Amino acid sequence: MPTIPAEEIFKTLTPEGQSYVKEQGAKLINEYQNLKAIRQKLGLTQNDVADIMSLNQSNISEIEARKDMKISSLKAYAQALGYEMNIIFKASDDTVIRVDEVFNS
Repeated sequence: MPTIPAEEIFKTLTPEGQSYVKEQGAKLINEYQNLKAIRQKLGLTQNDVADIMSLNQSNISEIEARKDMKISSLKAYAQALGYEMNIIFKASDDTVIRVDEVFNS
């Protein structure tokens, strides 16, 4: 089944529709890519996470403020919050490869 690029669908929306999609997309990105927000939604403090990771609170503050970090740091942070982290590569034909599967094969 052929897929239609999101950009093509986006072009068919009214200016109001495009604005709404951009606004909602920005909210979702902010909500789920912001480590501090995720931690707070789970009811954890930086000290809680620091204790779990055997770090200082200031280290957690630094991790949450970073825009670029090691995958291992992000994975450890996710585990401290009670989550596992998976990285996928998704091709334009929707083929998906989990990165951990590549390293474990």
